[in-house]
Amino acid sequence: MEMTGVEVEELMKMIGMEVEVEERMEMIGVEVEERMKMIEVKVEERMEMIDVEIDQEGRSYLQTAGKKPALHTQHMEKYTGFGYLT
Repeated sequence: MEMTGVEVEELMKMIGMEVEVEERMEMIGVEVEERMKMIEVKVEERMEMIDVEIDQEGRSYLQTAGKKPALHTQHMEKYTGFGYLT
């Protein structure tokens, strides 16, 4: 099958567009992967912060344990920062 110069030129343009699309898709894939890694790092950092907050809360709870009522009622109370609720 013989092709005219115009047909060859159109085919080359189409091939060029395919290559551009493929390159762009690869770039998007890399961008998405990098973004996912950033999100993963942020989630890990946030989880660490939450762990620290929980640890600090736990510590403050333990530090105030001496001011709490008898041990058998501790599990029913909640520390509010202003006092204990039963």
